Amino acid sequence: MNNVLILYLLLWRQLNEVPHHRRSKGDKTLTINYIRKGFFSVFTCFFYFRIIQTKLKMNKYQILFFVLFFVCSCNSTTVTQLTSEHEINFDALPTIDFFSADIFSQIEYLPLETTEDCLLSDALRLKMLDNDFYILDYKAHHKVFRFSSAGQFLNTIGQRGKGPHEYTHVMDFAIDTEDKSIDLLIEPQSKIFRYHTDGSWVGEINTNIPAQSFAKMKGCYVLNISYSNYFSKERLYKIDEQGQIITKFHPITTKLVSLTEPNFFQTDTSIIFHESFSNIVYEVSSGEAHPLYQFDFGEYDIPSTIHEMESLKALDLLNQRGMRTILRFCENKKFAHFAIQQQQEQHALIYNYLFINKENGHCVILQVSSENSDFAAFGHVAMITENDELVFLVHPYNLVDLIEKYSFFKGNISTSINEDMNPFIAKIKLKPF
Repeated sequence: MNNVLILYLLLWRQLNEVPHHRRSKGDKTLTINYIRKGFFSVFTCFFYFRIIQTKLKMNKYQILFFVLFFVCSCNSTTVTQLTSEHEINFDALPTIDFFSADIFSQIEYLPLETTEDCLLSDALRLKMLDNDFYILDYKAHHKVFRFSSAGQFLNTIGQRGKGPHEYTHVMDFAIDTEDKSIDLLIEPQSKIFRYHTDGSWVGEINTNIPAQSFAKMKGCYVLNISYSNYFSKERLYKIDEQGQIITKFHPITTKLVSLTEPNFFQTDTSIIFHESFSNIVYEVSSGEAHPLYQFDFGEYDIPSTIHEMESLKALDLLNQRGMRTILRFCENKKFAHFAIQQQQEQHALIYNYLFINKENGHCVILQVSSENSDFAAFGHVAMITENDELVFLVHPYNLVDLIEKYSFFKGNISTSINEDMNPFIAKIKLKPF
């Protein structure tokens, strides 16, 4: 009996050293050393079981009982969160054609009500609060449109004009989940206008900061001035709810021009920040930007020399040599998603949609060429819900072509699609991979 116990402990220790599909701080990929170690562990276990059979004279049924008891008692290791220093070698990740992917289980569409009062353009940003959809039209209307969970138009938020509580231009919008308010970033007045969800006025904050985008944190805001080095040597400002600067950080180290783009993604616990011409996604907290994901894009890495060049020369160089840049990022507790545009020589584009299963470290890249321009909407995923659904807007003219070419995208569409309709809310369910 003592011999059996000793062999059990040896086996338990050996099998718990077999590598699971995890990514540790020191080794971000499954290397050949891990494979060798796993093979050695399995070989060693086979050797131990031969000892059980020969020395202890156990028959095959006794060995089977021993194995089942042993396996059931072993603990498994599951990665629940990637490290903040997580580095991703893009070219080492598995890449498959989008249409060969097996990570989606279903797709559903929600048509948004279309009337003269809520006709949307094609320049939109989407957020959610309490199952309602808030859509900023920053091209035609410069206001937020609110729709119910059933797609019914409820109200607008904000008003362009020159009167009281009116403005010239909306750069970005944020949702304050604590007091259920909608905040608009106003330029060139450099203000934040605050509203209730029904569109009624709350108040305004004078920031005196020419921000391009912003995010709401508990008791404060984070503003991004992009590459406006004429204004400051730091691109991120943290201000309180009275507009007073708490701190500024994230130095500007480039001569490139400012860009207007959605830079922030908000989770339940943190603010995530990314920007064009950078291969790093940051987590913003307490006046610092910490690298959360850092990409090695190989030959398509953006060279550091462009930040020392004038904007036109830098862009010309990138057009000639090609580049990869992060367009969008979102995540929930289980999955992370990156939309990465790859510009090759002669301006050919490839769209890469990277998915990371944060529970087991598995990664996959779904790739689409620029010839499939109907997939443009997929690069604008706004969020991943608690139910592991990718949520984004898709315009009718894209949806018609997608359904004609690929049966999967038909989803629950049962009526004819008019290209004059408002966009649809699309929800694609992710399944474990």
